[in-house]
Parts: sequence; C-alpha cells; structure tokens
Amino acid sequence: MQCAPIDISLGPLLSRRSLVQGFAALGIGLATPNRAGASKFDQAQVELVWKATGSEEFPIVAPEGLALFPDGRIHIVNAKRNQILVVGPDGAFVDVWGEAGKGAGQFAFRGVDGSVIGDIDFDADGNTYVFDSFNYRVQKFSPDRTFLMEITGDGTVDGTFAEVGGCVDRAGKRLLVADLNNHLTVFDLEGTLLWRIGEQGVEDGQFFWPFGVAVLADGSLYVSEIKGKRIQHFDSEGGFLSRIAGTGDEPGGVHDVYYMAVDAQGNLFVSDPIHRRIQIFGPEGSFIGLIDNVPGYGQFGAPTGIAVDEQGALYVGDGFEQCVLKLALPVLG
Repeated sequence: MQCAPIDISLGPLLSRRSLVQGFAALGIGLATPNRAGASKFDQAQVELVWKATGSEEFPIVAPEGLALFPDGRIHIVNAKRNQILVVGPDGAFVDVWGEAGKGAGQFAFRGVDGSVIGDIDFDADGNTYVFDSFNYRVQKFSPDRTFLMEITGDGTVDGTFAEVGGCVDRAGKRLLVADLNNHLTVFDLEGTLLWRIGEQGVEDGQFFWPFGVAVLADGSLYVSEIKGKRIQHFDSEGGFLSRIAGTGDEPGGVHDVYYMAVDAQGNLFVSDPIHRRIQIFGPEGSFIGLIDNVPGYGQFGAPTGIAVDEQGALYVGDGFEQCVLKLALPVLG
C-alpha cells in the first residue's frame, strides 16, 4: 500500500501530495461516509504523553510505519535513513538497526525520486517482518534480528511485488501483503502462499494502489488504497464486505491513505496526511471523529505511521515535524 521533494524536511508531505494531483477530478473511490456518532469524540480531551525525536546521532527522519513490540518498545521505519529506529515506552531513544542496500538486513524505504514508504510488524513468537518497499519484498527476522527469509511475491511472474505494505495477523498466523501491483497476497508465516485477490480497478473488491492493511479480532481485514482513495472491508478469506470511507475533504472522507490501526474494540484509526489529521471510524464503519489539533503539540504536519496499544493510547508519526507522538485518548464508545 506512497514525487520528488524540494527540501528534505518536506519530502513526506510533498510525496503524498504529488500522488493525488491529477486524480481528484476522476472521482475515484467516491463514497458517502457514514457520519453517525461524530459527536462521541472530543479531541480537546486528547493529551500529549510524549514526543520522540530520536537522538542527536540518530534523529527520526521521515517516520513511516511503526509497530508496538511486546516489550513496550516502538520500532519505527526511519525512512530517509533506510533503517529501523527504536524508542522505549517513554519515548527515549534505544537503538537503530539496518542500513541502506539490497542484501539481507538492508532496506530501501526511500525511492530514487525521493518518495518514502515502508512498514514493520511482528508475530506472536517475536519475529519481525519488514515491508521493504523499494526492494519490493518482505524480510523476516528472528527476535535477535537474525535474517530468516525474504518474500518477493507468490512465485509467478505476475505475482511479483511492487512497493509493499501490510501487517501480520498474529491470531491467524498469517502475513498480509498489499502491493502497488493492485493485489492483496496472504501467506502463512513460513512464506507459503494461501490466497491472493485483486486487480486494478475502482469497483468493490478491486484495488488502485493498495498499501495499508489492518486486521480485526474476527480476522476480517481493512485495506487502504493510495490512488483508490478509499478503505475497503473484507472478510477473513478476502470476500468484499463494504467500503468504510471514500474520497472527500469533509470529515469522514479521505484522499491517499497509507497507514491504519485497529484498537481492541474494533475502532479504526486512519492516518490522513493530506488533511493533516487522524480520522476515527467505529466497528461498523461509522465516522466517530478526528484529531487535527493536539493540545500541547498543535496541528499535525503530515501524520504517517500509526498504532494503538492495549490501553488505547495512540502512537502517530509526523513526517513533517520528524517525530513520533504518544497520545492519551478519551474512551471511545
């Protein structure tokens, strides 16, 4: 499931804006968002817990995907440095790993045109999966970061990956890979193909540059699309269920969508960088509310990677301000 910046600090925002230029007039992915329940969320009750910027030697630069590991550490795709940066539960810098390249343990999160994209997740055994977007693969590492394998597609010529995003379904023991070739491919955790759906299009069940994937407790899936400018909901075996959001500037509408997260109650959090906001949808797809101005921080520059912990705290990367935030939220629902 994200050309070229004129300034390094503006890269993530400009990369995203360039993708939507020339497509808005097509009306791709139009849907009327369900705004029921919008009054349930008051963003004035959001609290800034901490702001992480890395260290002096290893600053956060273009944070993309992020994941909350069981030990409480947050692993961040530090895209412009082609590395994974780790901060602790308090936001303090811990370490970095990885480097630029095409070999095992090397990454390419930054394209030749300056665009940045990439994601990371883990399974129940503590293995790490890095969605190494511009190397067109997923790399798997053991808990001690030993390289285990790479997956570059489903084994067919037509099934090779383009830029990749996705996540791990820990309960279902599945690896879910969305790629810009307009497919969603599902593997077991040893890399064996289970099933694959998708083709280019804007109809239900088709994709136009899918990237983000989020899994609900029942095994069903949300898939976001960059050029499709929408979010689709599928059952656990890839059957289309509904559209959650479609193109629009008003609350409940989206443009290019990269990163999403689901909390324990099934609420969906969507990073909406063009509109500089986080949008929240309920378990049935109803629009609950948004966050576009955090007390003590202000407006997002360009929200990117996003995650929710078991206590309901929200973690958000800001690709313009070069940081990751931890936010305490009011109770939803």
